Amino acid sequence: MEYLNKGKEILKILINNGYEAYFIGAASRNVIMNLPINEVEINTSATPSAIKGIFEFTKVEELDLGTVKVTYYSEDYYISTFRMGAKGKTNDSIHYSKNLLEDLANRDYTINAIAMSHSMKMTDAYRGYDDIRRKKVRIIGKAKQVFTDSPVSLLRGIRFVSELNFKFTSKTYHGIKANRKLLTSLNHKFLILELGKILNGKYYRKALDLIISLKLYKIIPSLEKAFKYQYNHYRKLTVEEFLLVAFVLNQQIDESYLPMVSEPDKLRKIYDLVIKNPKSKFGPMDIYSYGKDICLTANRINVVLRKSRRHYKEINKIYEALPIKSFEDLAFTDADIYQLNIHLDPQIVDAITNQIIYKVLYSELANDYDVIKVYVINSLREKNIDIVENKVDYNYKEEDAPDEIDELSKRLAYSQVIDATTEKEIESGLKNQGDVIVDYTQHRIDMLERRLNEQERLFKEKNAQYALLERTTRQQKIKEDVDGLVEKNLEMLKEIDYISDPNRDKDGLSQRLHKVYMDYINGIEDKYTNKEVENEED
Repeated sequence: MEYLNKGKEILKILINNGYEAYFIGAASRNVIMNLPINEVEINTSATPSAIKGIFEFTKVEELDLGTVKVTYYSEDYYISTFRMGAKGKTNDSIHYSKNLLEDLANRDYTINAIAMSHSMKMTDAYRGYDDIRRKKVRIIGKAKQVFTDSPVSLLRGIRFVSELNFKFTSKTYHGIKANRKLLTSLNHKFLILELGKILNGKYYRKALDLIISLKLYKIIPSLEKAFKYQYNHYRKLTVEEFLLVAFVLNQQIDESYLPMVSEPDKLRKIYDLVIKNPKSKFGPMDIYSYGKDICLTANRINVVLRKSRRHYKEINKIYEALPIKSFEDLAFTDADIYQLNIHLDPQIVDAITNQIIYKVLYSELANDYDVIKVYVINSLREKNIDIVENKVDYNYKEEDAPDEIDELSKRLAYSQVIDATTEKEIESGLKNQGDVIVDYTQHRIDMLERRLNEQERLFKEKNAQYALLERTTRQQKIKEDVDGLVEKNLEMLKEIDYISDPNRDKDGLSQRLHKVYMDYINGIEDKYTNKEVENEED
């Protein structure tokens, strides 16, 4: 109600400036029907230029011929000048009127032609109130003239059905059917504006029946297949879902409809996923890359198109089990890779990062900083890339430097030289400064040497940790491989009935096989390790 009350203030401002002004269209209609008011349209005898002058204290935007949008206390109001001789907003020229009744005669439907004053008094020249009570959509005047002057009214009538559950009179129904081709001349921005309201309507199913029976769907670009498909296999769809169905059926996205959705990029991703995976068999990588919401919507579209069954539970289950849900969750990122060698090719870093993500998602690699670091180091070594860690000394603080400079300045005692009165005093002052500078320089050298020694110690310590971790990882991998070999051997022995003999101990045999394999592998490892040591000594 606050929205309408602010609109009354606009009416009073226009009236106080010598003009007539009324609520029209949805505002007055919704007051009669006791419905929420989401948009306020005002008709006035003031011209657009006069409206701009009156409301120069706020934002005024010219939308189309004869209509401006005034932002009043953060609310938008649509103010149109009285018209005569042309019902539509899409004509190249328009004739203004100073007469309310002439304007009402140029409205398209009776329920859209009820004017309401700021005191809530109604002016109903075409019995729109009666049509509201009877829930009828009735044209004012001749259908051909109405729709020639205002092609958008072809869809506006459908919108009244979708939003209000009204019915067409016979004249309205046959008038739209006979003039439906005029829809091709409608400006696309008005087309998508009305379509959005139709698709969101509470009684859209009834509106869809009319779109099909009146054959309007054949004239709406890119949406013909979607309307027909939805009619034959009805499901209530959001605007985004309806457009996705249309684009998938057409096998291409019509960019001109994207202003109808709040997140066009998201719609593109959903479309790509639907086309790429029509069965909606999404794995961890798909759900990680696209996100749960996009995967759920893609599955919904594939279900609507009868290409897939519902996988909502599976998608949610996989998402909850993901070891990482975004790049930020990764324990070792591309920034850490660059710390190993700052001169790495970005393409190599991206490739390694993608491999890490894949392996972590499929549990081939633990999401652990040290484990991933060993994997990265091995990957770089396989590519013959040197590891040159770029360390930063976080113990050093820049703010400490000014304190040292201040201390040095005090010790240099410039005043001893400046205030000296004899050569001996000058000589003594300069000698003192030289000693101070020597001491300071030695202090800085000692400090840098300590830092270098500490970094070398940390580097050796880290290398030892990496070596230990690498050995542990390798031993674990060897053990897993040996366990697999032993299991395969036991299965083979079972097939030839070797293990079926009760006198043979399966566990003992397993242990012996495991020992044979481990001794052989360790022997090979010792042999090659010794050879590497001999080569280093040579």
